[in-house]
Amino acid sequence: MRPTMKKSAIVLLQAITALVLFTLYDACVGAAFAQNAVLMYASTDGGTKGINLPVRVDALGQLIISNPGGGGGGGGTVVIDGGLQTYPVTCAAASPHKYTSVGTASTITPATAAAGRLFTRVCNSLEASGSPLVKCRTDSVAPALGATPGEVLAPGDCVTYTLPAAANILCIASAAATPVSTFECQ
Repeated sequence: MRPTMKKSAIVLLQAITALVLFTLYDACVGAAFAQNAVLMYASTDGGTKGINLPVRVDALGQLIISNPGGGGGGGGTVVIDGGLQTYPVTCAAASPHKYTSVGTASTITPATAAAGRLFTRVCNSLEASGSPLVKCRTDSVAPALGATPGEVLAPGDCVTYTLPAAANILCIASAAATPVSTFECQ
């Protein structure tokens, strides 16, 4: 082999080795440093009816489940790290339960948001006469019944939104004066 060919082969071999080592390093260590929080939803019943639980994995690799206990004072956020549960956020005992009368026009639900709320659980009350449907949205667009976006709640159904007090939940019902129950975790 001529000296220039030998030198070129060594340089090529060094470049390939560096590329392989960098790829292995990135696969093993780079992914851990680049991990960002991702929001996923897990449902207690496959998403057909009931509660959607907001679930995410934070930058430390911890699994975080918001509102695991529902709207009645338990709730909060569960952080699971290494199989252990911790509760860094719990709902205050004074977290408000409210009723909002929702009709056939878009209504802010609840009418006044609790300051510092962590999440809001909205339920179509079983106490409503008949079987009215309620549809809610959180994107500042008035909900409409029919083939439009939004969460549809039959009597007894609930949905949980993780929204601050500055964001409104808009709901509409298929009947006038439908009682919608809310719980705002503070």
